Order: sequence, then structure tokens, then C-alpha cells
Amino acid sequence: MSAHRDVHVFLLDPSPAATARVREAALATPPQPDLLRADDRSDDAVLHPLLRSWGRPCRERTVLLTAAEKRGMPGPRVLDAPESGSSASATSLLARIQHDLRADTAPAGDFVLRPDDRSVQVYSCHGEARQVEALRDAILHLLADDPRLSEDDVVVLCPAIERFAPLVEAGFGSSVGSGDDAASGATPRLLYHVTDRSLRQAYPVVAALDALLELISGRCTVPEMLDFLSLAAVRERLGLDDDSLAAIGDWAVSANVRWGLDAEHRASWGLPPEHTANSWRAAVDRLLMGVAVSDDGIDLAPGGVAALGVEGDHIAAAGLLADAVMRLSAITADSKRARTAREWCGALTEWTEQLFAVDASQEWQFEKLRRMIADIGDLSIVDDEPSPVELTLADVRRLLADRLQGDPRRPDLFRGGITISSLTPLRWIPFRVVCLLGLDEAATASGSAGPDGDDLTATAPRLGDGDTRSEARQSLLEAVLAAGEHLVVTRTGHDVRNNREVPYGVAAAELRDVVVATLAPGSLGDYHRRIDTSVPRQPFDARCFTPGALGGPGAWSFDSDALEGARARAGGSAAPWRRTGPC
Repeated sequence: MSAHRDVHVFLLDPSPAATARVREAALATPPQPDLLRADDRSDDAVLHPLLRSWGRPCRERTVLLTAAEKRGMPGPRVLDAPESGSSASATSLLARIQHDLRADTAPAGDFVLRPDDRSVQVYSCHGEARQVEALRDAILHLLADDPRLSEDDVVVLCPAIERFAPLVEAGFGSSVGSGDDAASGATPRLLYHVTDRSLRQAYPVVAALDALLELISGRCTVPEMLDFLSLAAVRERLGLDDDSLAAIGDWAVSANVRWGLDAEHRASWGLPPEHTANSWRAAVDRLLMGVAVSDDGIDLAPGGVAALGVEGDHIAAAGLLADAVMRLSAITADSKRARTAREWCGALTEWTEQLFAVDASQEWQFEKLRRMIADIGDLSIVDDEPSPVELTLADVRRLLADRLQGDPRRPDLFRGGITISSLTPLRWIPFRVVCLLGLDEAATASGSAGPDGDDLTATAPRLGDGDTRSEARQSLLEAVLAAGEHLVVTRTGHDVRNNREVPYGVAAAELRDVVVATLAPGSLGDYHRRIDTSVPRQPFDARCFTPGALGGPGAWSFDSDALEGARARAGGSAAPWRRTGPC
């Protein structure tokens, strides 16, 4: 492109001062082509600890651009570099941290925390669901304390959005304007939307196809079968309701179902065809025999089948289960035949029509699923002819895996309200309130387990090579700098099962160390009292309603149901807490 047109590349820089130091150090060293990442010492030129640990991609970019400049290429120009000013101009803890980052100044340990400074908040919780509840109350407090603040000014960035998205919808409740305005909740409702989700969560019908392929590829155990039958698209097609699913679960226990649809299905694992006990087909035979004959005696019914009694209200459910097992058995047998990609597209479409259904308002999901299946057939066309190569079910699942994991849609951003997203789509976009949900080691350690065995370049990476872990750290750095007035962080502080204390993840510990190093000695005592708050395990804990117990002058929780639970636990006696503040 540059041979015909001028190409301008604009890059955002977290710290112009750090970049200048890295560039000076790189200019002073002799040229080193193809420098290994392990031999890079550019972090020695950086003073701020977060820039050293979270800013590797920016440093490597500077080293590479400087190396190109040594070879005669024009060097980068700094455009609109903000004046860092003096540290005294930072009136809040967040502003001071951001000043030190931009100026590449090591924390001086002289910042005196004001009594009303809530610019940095860290909440240590029992598990992920409690993190969502703590974040909800923190946002409600910010909205209540500042009338100028609205939900549009808040962004929630989550390193593990796939895992937290259902918890957010459960903890926040239905969003304002979602069509469920008549629903009443125990807490004030927020306007929000979750974006940047995979196709599995965005399109339930697509998730149902993925679950079907996983079911017929496996052993069809009781939990797997019940989870599949509980999917909305499957329930709609087969006519299953809650009572029917509950009855099927009880029958699976009574009939001692273990795994396998029928004898043919079990033959894939080497079992003889006459061994049908503890399969779904054996359970269906017992149920249908229980519908036809009495099960009062202990004698075997015709065919040597032990009848399993079925109540009158559940006869229809037994028939629906028999229909589901019959369809799945036929699909499983059909899936063992190798086909071309075009033939697999037809088979997948036929299976979805047999097992899935949606109401008229969700018909667009079927169109999305059909287009995704058709893409596999289109990719198999070579020289205007379909590929004759035959594929197995495992091959087809691998072709679908990338399309199910990724999200080719345009991100559904800026629709109003709180935006809840992963770290990537909203990089560098400023918000008055930036929340980091789930800053735990499991969520932020992606890529740290080592390279894939097939990736030989990852065994000796060079500067500029992709690094998922470093890119995630860079996104965290950008999120901290994008916060205008408040930075809210949630993490798991105690194990939800045994209450043991969970150590800080690496990223959260690095941020904590910077906060502590920034505070003056006289303000260090306020860190755990006003910045890093340990949230009680239960929302009905009395501390949630004790003024000042969890930071701030008033009660912490907005949950009116939890307040009633706290009152019930007090047993009517004079409680050491009282209802004040938001509830």
C-alpha cells in the first residue's frame, strides 16, 4: 500500500515519558536484529512498576520502531502529548496513580487520602456470584452519591465475560427497558446490557446444536441428557415442561440409567449388543410397559421387562421421552457415516429441524444457524466444484468450533446504560467509572500455561510476537488510565466452600502494591478500611446494614430482602445495627 499511498499509523501510548526513556535506551545500544524476548532489557529504563509488568507490548513496539529508525526509516512523532503537570495537582488517589503512570514516576508514598476519596475501590468477595452483587451495590452507591452520574458513564470490563455474563444477569436482575418492566426486585434496577459474547450465549439455537453434537459424540449420561432436554429450543420442539423434566429425572434414578442410548450406541465402546441394562432405551421400555400393564406384582411383564409404574399425569411425559430417545438414537446412528461437507450441511439442517423449535419472534436465530451451517459447505467448494473429501463427525465439530467460539457480529455497544464487556472492544475509551469485574488469577492468567505444542515459534519468542498474557495486562493498564473519576475492582478473597483466604492474583497484587506504595504512611491504615473492603459471604449479614461497616458513612446493601433476612437472624432482640442509607 505504501508504494502507492501515504500510510499513517496512529498508536495510543499509555506513557509518553516511558516511551521516551525506552527509545533513548534503544538508540544507545547497538542494533540487534531478531532480538529474543528473553534478552530484552527495555524494562530497565522504565520507573513505574505497572509499566514494567503491564506495558510490555508498548515497550516492544518502541524497541522495534527504534530499530527501524536506525535502519534509515523515519522515526515516530509524538502528537498531542498531554502535560503531566505536577503530582500535587492530582486531588484523588486515582488521579495520582494515573499521573505517575503517564509521567513514568515511581510511587512516592506521600499521597494523603482524603476522608471522602472513594476514587479507588477494591472488593474482596466469596466467589464470583458475590462479586457481581458487590459490584451492583457499588454502582448503586456511586449513582446515589452523584446526581450528575448516569448509567451511560459506567463500563464494566470483565476478563472472563463468558463465565460472568449469566451471573451478571442473575445478580443485576432484568435490565430497565428489557420488556420485563413489571417485574419487581429487591434492589433498584439498572439499565445495562452485556455485549461481546460468543455465539453460544448470543444465539440459544446455535448453543443447542453444539450441545447436540457433544451429546451424540459422548456417552449420553443422565446429567448430559437432562441438560440437553432442558434447553429451550429442545423443550419447545418436544413439548416438555418443568413437570415433565422433573419426572424424567426421577425415572432415570428409578430405572438405574447410567449411560448409553441403546445397544447400538454402546457398541462404540466395545459392549456386546445384548447388554442393554441401565441404558435410556431400557428405561423407556420399562416406562412404556408400565403404561400398558399394572406394576402391582413383582412378576416380569411380557418380553421379560420389569414394568415401571407411571402416574396418570405423567403418561404423556413418558411418550415424549420415548420420542426423544428414538430421535437421538436415529441421529447418533446416522452421524457415524462419513460424508462430504455438502452432505453434512444437509444432515445438520435436518437434525436441527427434528429437535429444535422457537417461537415466531425468535425465528431469526434459525436463519443465523442455517447460514453458519451453509458456510461450511461454501468453504468446501474448490474450482466451482464441491470437495469430494469425506469428513467424520469429529471433523465437522472442529469446523464448527471456531464459529461457535468467536463472535463475528459487530459489538453491540453504546445502546445506553451500563456496558458490560470483555477487555478488548472498549480499549482506551474513557468512562467516568471503570469497573474491573473478576480480577482473579484464573481470569487474568490466560496464555501463562505455555505455548501449544504445534507452535514452534512460541518456544523462543522474539520482540513483537503475539503474547496473550501480555496483551491482557496491557488492556488492564489501559482500563486504569481510561477511568475518569472512579476505578472499582472486584476479586475473590475467600473460597466460597471452605472460607479459606484466597491470595491475590498476580495482576490484582501488582495493582494493590502500587496503591499501597502511593499512600503516605499516615494513610496506610485506611487501605483495608476504605479501599480494600472484605464483603461478607451472605448478603443478609448484619454488617451489610451497619453504618460504616463496609466503607462509607451509611449502610452498604440495597437489597431489601436481605435486610429482612438480617432482621430475622437478629431474632427480634435489640440488634447492634440499624437500617440507614440506601435500603
